[in-house]
Amino acid sequence: MFLLKPSNCEMTSLKKRKIAGYLLSISGSLMVAIFMQGMGSDFPPAFWLFLLIGLPLFAIGLFLLNTMAGAKILAERKKQLNLYHDLELTGERITVDLNKCEVKENSYTEDVERYASYSAFAGAEVDDITDLAFGPTKETVRTNVIQSVIIYNHEYNGKTERFVSPVIAKDKTTLLFKLYAQKQTTLYVHNENRNIYCFDLQFLDQ
Repeated sequence: MFLLKPSNCEMTSLKKRKIAGYLLSISGSLMVAIFMQGMGSDFPPAFWLFLLIGLPLFAIGLFLLNTMAGAKILAERKKQLNLYHDLELTGERITVDLNKCEVKENSYTEDVERYASYSAFAGAEVDDITDLAFGPTKETVRTNVIQSVIIYNHEYNGKTERFVSPVIAKDKTTLLFKLYAQKQTTLYVHNENRNIYCFDLQFLDQ
């Protein structure tokens, strides 16, 4: 399936969001650190402002970094949906015999880093806040990634065209079962550029 890259405007927006997230989280950490360093017998009441301002800044920064990936995925899905609708209306329609399709699976396990939730501040003790200010803000989680693709070969003007579906989050056995039950679907191909195409795979969500 032909994949559209995010526009320059979207890329700029994501970069700004990333920079803002890092700046806010770092600034918040520094303000909390200053607050912790200032604690003592001559502790000025004004130093509480560093804590009251630093914690929200740190939390907002982590929130921006956490949601950045989700925003990018949503933008990409919107583009793919628009592409699908355009091809459905104007593209060439090819009926695909799903029993003649090939399924390839590439599943694996990976360690994924993610930012610690800013909700960890709720009820945190002074020592915990110090750890959050100076310590790592990420945690590593082991995740099983299950993915497969559908491959369909089609004869066109004496040549064999190879169409590959987007990555599908299903194992090969499950996917083959669904293809066998569905029997056939539609492939939409751009009239001028046959490298632009998409499968109708809505049945996979049923």
